[in-house]
Amino acid sequence: MVASRLVMFERTADAKLIRAIATHPKVWPGIGDDLAGDPEKWTPVLHEGVWYVLAFDNDGDILRGMFVFFPENSVCWQVHICMLPASWGTGARALREVFQWLWAKTPCLRITGSVPLWNEAAIHCALRAGMTAYGVNQHSSLKNARLHHQLLLGISK
Repeated sequence: MVASRLVMFERTADAKLIRAIATHPKVWPGIGDDLAGDPEKWTPVLHEGVWYVLAFDNDGDILRGMFVFFPENSVCWQVHICMLPASWGTGARALREVFQWLWAKTPCLRITGSVPLWNEAAIHCALRAGMTAYGVNQHSSLKNARLHHQLLLGISK
């Protein structure tokens, strides 16, 4: 584990723990669309290129959530955020810190994400973490039987 001011981060390949965080009843509705399927049947993609990064409190005692990074190429990686409810409100700070952690450990130079406009909390979190909007992917997320735009966000090292 590597300590930071607020959060400690640790890469994991523990499929059971990854699955428990992603399918948490308060997390799953915010990360999936209408066709995400049954959370009981969901399994994570385990591949050495995918970085599942656990976020713990600074003492390492409390699991705050998880960040998932998918490299689009060697220097541009996409982030997905799965913060557990007890940590809601501290996600932006943890996100800022995991960016620094990832840049120190990988060749990544740019981190991007796309957030459906219906997920206002995630948009505010990303913006507070220093990401900036660079575009809109129109009609690209299906939620509650309705198509929604996604805000494209990014941050560079």
